[in-house]
Amino acid sequence: MIELVAARRAGEAAYADAGITASDVDLAELYAPCTIIEVLASESLGLLPRGQGALLCAEGVTSLGGRIPICTSGGLQSRGHPAHVTPFYSFLEVHEQLTGRAGERQVTDARLAITSAELGNYNAAMVHVLEAVR
Repeated sequence: MIELVAARRAGEAAYADAGITASDVDLAELYAPCTIIEVLASESLGLLPRGQGALLCAEGVTSLGGRIPICTSGGLQSRGHPAHVTPFYSFLEVHEQLTGRAGERQVTDARLAITSAELGNYNAAMVHVLEAVR
């Protein structure tokens, strides 16, 4: 598994429905239960170029203050990855970011965010685009 095809297709559909591109996104809260899935999901969703995810993450591109902060909450493992409710935490994190309530995790001027959730053996995915209302 070197690409999350369902995530790519879901991302393309979500971006088209929202009238945006991946480059418009200010932050992403991805369903990534392990490091390689965060890399593959960020590439499949067009947030990072394919094959560059790990390198760009190591360079800080996906860190708070980087070009595209990913999993500002700390990710699934930091929350204990509770079965069936894990993706809901992504919505909470994005809500806090888009309303300016994320404290030390706050992405400056966050306006557009995405969440993702992959299902099964990554053979299905959901991607949501959320926008701050100010």
